[in-house]
Amino acid sequence: MPLDIEQDNNPSFYGSRSMLADPYGHNKNKKTTTEVHPDLVNSTIGLSNKIVQLINHPKVHVEIVGSESLMSSSVIVYAIELSAGDTNSVVKRRYSEFRSLRDGITRLYPTEVIPPIPGKHSFLTYLINSINNSKELSIIETRKRYFSRFLSDICTHPRLRQCPLVHKFLDPNYEMCWQDAMAEPPISMVPNNLLRANPMNPTDQNGLYSLLPIVNGYDYTGPDHLSNLKKVGDDLAKSTTIISTQIGRRFRE
Repeated sequence: MPLDIEQDNNPSFYGSRSMLADPYGHNKNKKTTTEVHPDLVNSTIGLSNKIVQLINHPKVHVEIVGSESLMSSSVIVYAIELSAGDTNSVVKRRYSEFRSLRDGITRLYPTEVIPPIPGKHSFLTYLINSINNSKELSIIETRKRYFSRFLSDICTHPRLRQCPLVHKFLDPNYEMCWQDAMAEPPISMVPNNLLRANPMNPTDQNGLYSLLPIVNGYDYTGPDHLSNLKKVGDDLAKSTTIISTQIGRRFRE
């Protein structure tokens, strides 16, 4: 019987399971000889099972419960409480880490609508806020509400809540080493050019997607190609004008 490659959310031609669908190998099929994917976490850090259990709890609740400035710095960190019943866990994250988390989830799940987070302040806004303390406090409170809603939407989403990157973000073990989490699987398995990735599972490394051609205008890792795209657009505009002129002449004749 021919293999239906569309029957799974990870249409891998080599039969490897989707890391995003089953990140911890719980659904291992004993009848297959497929190798299990590499460890998702650094062996010296480890991922807390407590976080996974809390996120999978039917009454999981996540909220920003506080904020504070780092010592001798203007950087604000937000305290995140993940709870379910009488069990809870608290981790502190800064704005840049929220932003990198959302960027990472967007790369891992390009077909999903990812909840937004508040935009980054301009340098002018930063100067104004440093003078007017009340405005800064208002912005912090607004961010706390946005971040709470963002994490709540993520932790209640049937697919996104299973993302190992989300688990690491909420894990106190990764509080001081978020850059390690961003350099580990699954995010490290995503190609730099998403146009060469499996849209249903960008971590699929079977090699076939790497054979796809590169569209230079959308290769954000390379040089700026906007000038080339503008030239193509101008050429198309000229061609359209010439064709319209020729068609108009024929009708007049």
